[in-house]
Amino acid sequence: MVGSAGTIIVWDGADWTTPVTRAGDHLAVWGTPGQWYVTGDYAQLWKYESSSWVAVCSSTGTYYDISGTGTSQVMMVGALRSTFRYTGSCNGVERSGIDFFAIFCLPTSIYDNYFIGESGFIGIVDSGQNITNEDSGGTEHLYDVWATSGELFWVVGQNGVILYKQK
Repeated sequence: MVGSAGTIIVWDGADWTTPVTRAGDHLAVWGTPGQWYVTGDYAQLWKYESSSWVAVCSSTGTYYDISGTGTSQVMMVGALRSTFRYTGSCNGVERSGIDFFAIFCLPTSIYDNYFIGESGFIGIVDSGQNITNEDSGGTEHLYDVWATSGELFWVVGQNGVILYKQK
């Protein structure tokens, strides 16, 4: 779990531990066994290696969410209309026309993503090539997304919005 004042709490199988506390708020965590990543309001991507946290990328702005498909296939989304891709090295900031609040990468590829954000925006990127805008039916900000495949996903947002879609 991640939270304010830079707190990261890890379940070690028997108890909760606090391996690191740093300045700034952690807003998102994602990982696979043995490889964990965190990001937040400090514009950095941190990676847990063995028993310590290492800053692997720096950027500008606040990143609200992180998702990926493997140990070196990670994307962050955030304020200033930005996405940031980490594939073992930092691949810089890509700008869009909307603030993204959450991302979900399908297990098949870091390039198959669901982006959600301000004013009801839902975008589906297939293979990193084409962005398809999905109609959310409203203008509330959307804050989180979870999917099981390219056919089924859930989105939650402002004012109690809960969306479910199965193609």
